[in-house]
Amino acid sequence: MSKLEESTTPQQETAPDKTAALRSRIQQLEAELASYKESGAQISRFANQLRTAADVSKQLSSILDLEQLLKKVVALLKERFRLYHVHVYLLDESQKVLRMVAGSGGVGELLRVRQHAISLDTVHSLVVRAAREGYIILVDDVSREPDFLPNPLLPDTRCEMAVPLITGNRVLGVLDVQDDRSHRFDQLDVATFSTFSGHIAAAIQNAYLFEEQRRAETAVRRYAERLQSLHEIDQAILTAESPDNIARTAIQRLKEIVPYHRASFSSFDYQSGIIHIFSVTGSLEPDAIDGDYSLAESQEILELVRQGPIVGNLADLPSNLPPLPALADYGVKSVLIYPLVAYKEIIGTLNFSRSTPDSFDEHDVQVVGEVAAPLAIAIEQARLYEQVKQHAQTLEEQNTELAQFAYVASHDLQEPLRIVISYVQLLERRYAGKLDEDADLFIHYIVDGALRMKNLINGLLDYSRLGRQNQSLAPTDCEAVLQQVLSNLHLTIQETNAIIHHDPLPTLMADSMQLTQLWQNLLSNALKFSETQPEIYIGAKRENQHWLFWVKDNGIGLEVEYGERIFAIFQRLHTLEEYPGTGIGLAICRKIVERHNGRIWVESEPGAGATFYFTLPVKG
Repeated sequence: MSKLEESTTPQQETAPDKTAALRSRIQQLEAELASYKESGAQISRFANQLRTAADVSKQLSSILDLEQLLKKVVALLKERFRLYHVHVYLLDESQKVLRMVAGSGGVGELLRVRQHAISLDTVHSLVVRAAREGYIILVDDVSREPDFLPNPLLPDTRCEMAVPLITGNRVLGVLDVQDDRSHRFDQLDVATFSTFSGHIAAAIQNAYLFEEQRRAETAVRRYAERLQSLHEIDQAILTAESPDNIARTAIQRLKEIVPYHRASFSSFDYQSGIIHIFSVTGSLEPDAIDGDYSLAESQEILELVRQGPIVGNLADLPSNLPPLPALADYGVKSVLIYPLVAYKEIIGTLNFSRSTPDSFDEHDVQVVGEVAAPLAIAIEQARLYEQVKQHAQTLEEQNTELAQFAYVASHDLQEPLRIVISYVQLLERRYAGKLDEDADLFIHYIVDGALRMKNLINGLLDYSRLGRQNQSLAPTDCEAVLQQVLSNLHLTIQETNAIIHHDPLPTLMADSMQLTQLWQNLLSNALKFSETQPEIYIGAKRENQHWLFWVKDNGIGLEVEYGERIFAIFQRLHTLEEYPGTGIGLAICRKIVERHNGRIWVESEPGAGATFYFTLPVKG
């Protein structure tokens, strides 16, 4: 045997040894192959789960309605992952609870309807732990888990996995999946649902944002509609006349933004002690509460509305308050009664009702309040206008009667006065110088007084005729009118040596006879109340739709405080001995100007003359 052979012979293995080694290697390869197969199956399962999750996520990505989204989540998860039960809790931070908002099957819907919720203070709850700790809680066998919170509606639950739904650092809720087999979930499921929960949380967040956007758009739209309705109500109020019509118009328009079944308006009359209620619109009988109620018997409800709007259910209000019992008989469940306050006094209420409880909210109160404030003022102003209108009508009737009386009296006085004047003048002529001086003086006083009475009666007749005659408006040349007046006053102008200047005068719509009387009275005044040579200036200027005229003189003038008094009938600032006249001329001027829809006034200082202004419309 060679040395080489001697050195290698001990290293040779026997056949049994080789067989054992080969068997061991085969076993090792088989184990590795089994491991590879198991890993491949797990990878395949994980891939399938991810594909399922991706498919579910794709379906969820297009759903923006939160309720619809969560219903789809639980239905797809239960079906695709073949689970016993799935439900979703959302975190209600204000109430500090996890509220179940969606669940699979009939049990899930029943829990949702019951508003099933778990307090965040609950000690033994896998769902609460997941929300509080922010990671997945997996329990293979719930029978061995002290934190498992059993639900009698889900008796077959054997394992449970609570998956927090997190976006950013915010926990939105918890996805709770359950199965009726122990050890149903493993780490692959944890990985799958961890990935899937992110998609669900993102979808929920998108739904939240969509809902917020929709609410914002709805709020903007409702606000725009509200502004439009309020504007329409304001316009409608302006066109309405009586207080009742104003209230009726406002309430009818309010139905567009404050839905109601029935509405009415209560008007408080403190003088008569009556509350008058009339229906505006609604589904109840028109006369259900219409009528008059005693204020004395309604003090309780008055005290309530003095404190502010009454909002709530009819059953919670005192049953003896009129007319609430009548409303109850017609099925009314909730009411909104809003006080109308004008000048710190409640003048009435707006009353709305519905046949369902808790129907009115703060938004309704706010909207009605926005209408109630201007509405109360409008109603009160309409009431005052009606009162003024009634007073004006009464005054007009009295003035008409007075004018009629003045006309008749003046007309009837003319004939006996004419006889008195004729006979006294006859006595004056026949017996002048034949009686003593006292008799002549007495006769002179009688004649003078009778003539002044004649002038007064003629002036009174002229004044009363203005109220009885119809105006005859026609294009009137003021230049021609002035020339006629100057012709009428020719002798007086010559006697006083008066200087008269005037601007070019327009043609306008007026009653030429009355305009002649107006100019003649003003010029007569200017000629009469002068201590020196009269200088008179007549001016005219157009101002928009009116002509402004003025007559300026250099006469004695007057105090500012008498500027209004001189236009009243029979008002004089001087004695007859100082300046003759009847005290009717300027009153006639005012009446003529006002009948032409103009105004007249005077500006003056004692010793500095006076300027009489008046306006006349261009088109009458």
